[in-house]
Amino acid sequence: MVQIQTVNSETFDREVLHSGVPVLVDFSADWCPPCHLMMPILDKVAADVGDRAKIVKVDTDTDPTLAAAYGVSSIPSLYLIQDGKIVDGVVGLATCEKLEEMIDRAESGIVEANE
Repeated sequence: MVQIQTVNSETFDREVLHSGVPVLVDFSADWCPPCHLMMPILDKVAADVGDRAKIVKVDTDTDPTLAAAYGVSSIPSLYLIQDGKIVDGVVGLATCEKLEEMIDRAESGIVEANE
């Protein structure tokens, strides 16, 4: 089973911005009930997409600077990053289907990077 990795300011650049595959970044916190509800969904997405994409978590409490750099004002916030750019995202709870659709669109080149 594919593991969901926790990243921080020190590992974000290498694991997310320079990844060879799209990366779904889950900005969340331990105290957040909706964030806990997302975990089984993220686990299923990770299993379904396999090595076509990575899923990582950023704890907004332990890494508030990184969260602020991405404009996170509500959690969970999930951003799909490809080639170092945000290409899609959703704030709040999302379905497995929605997240997998985001990844599929990024892989097919349908989405354009947001500046």
